[in-house]
Amino acid sequence: SNAAVISISGSTATIHGSGTTIITASQEGNTNFNAAEDVTQEVTVGNKKNQSIAFEALPDKTIGDPVFTISAISSSGLNISFETLSTNITLNGNQVTLINAGRASIRATQSGDTDHNAAEPITHSFCVNPAKPVITLTNANSETPTLTSSAASGNQWFLNGNPISGAANITFNATEFGSYSVRSTVEGCASEISNSQIVVIAGDLTAYPNV
Repeated sequence: SNAAVISISGSTATIHGSGTTIITASQEGNTNFNAAEDVTQEVTVGNKKNQSIAFEALPDKTIGDPVFTISAISSSGLNISFETLSTNITLNGNQVTLINAGRASIRATQSGDTDHNAAEPITHSFCVNPAKPVITLTNANSETPTLTSSAASGNQWFLNGNPISGAANITFNATEFGSYSVRSTVEGCASEISNSQIVVIAGDLTAYPNV
């Protein structure tokens, strides 16, 4: 009565999935015998099996890195589906393309089948780090040289390796001699620190004649 659970071919019954079905035995009779009364048997095929997903944590990436492949397996052997929960990446099957810097999340799912329950989804997040900033120096050898980061936002400027309080704009006007660098952070994902830029403030150096 339910071919999704059991199908019949002659005297062979084939199980297809869990559930309940009724199998009916009948005999139509012939010229010498009346039809026999049908006999039914209710058959229950056990409950669906549980399954789980093995999906390892994803390493951080840097914007500009090439397309990469992700993988996961289910204990049932059924195929895994992936979906992105972020606009910072795109997914094509199990191929991941980096679009923007920031945090990205990917969810692995397996919806189950006639024999297996859906697996508990697993979600992993990772960083798409911004590119390493590049510093441009203008107004060099003046009293206020200007440093400009190639990162449009999320900047933090450093002097001699120490963060400068409140220095978070794309530009920074240096007022002290020293080694300046900058790092960009987007959604908690940080770039490498830039190469350092040595700044000399006009008026800081005094030349004396060599007598």
